[in-house]
Amino acid sequence: MAADHRANRSPVNRLVIYRPKKGKESGLEAILRKHGPTLRDTGLLTNEPVRLWRATDLRKDGSRSYFMETFQWR
Repeated sequence: MAADHRANRSPVNRLVIYRPKKGKESGLEAILRKHGPTLRDTGLLTNEPVRLWRATDLRKDGSRSYFMETFQWR
């Protein structure tokens, strides 16, 4: 009987930074709001909550938005 090699693996934490093109921020945010639930439905994530933040780069003119997402792979 072969052992399932995934059974002994620890969950993997991920931090992803998305840098949308100017004017595409709302569209990307809508996709990201569905991203976590879709990954969870397919069994790829643990029960840890998916967290999503929208940030602004204050070092520039303040008009550039970014998104940061954290989640935990199974």
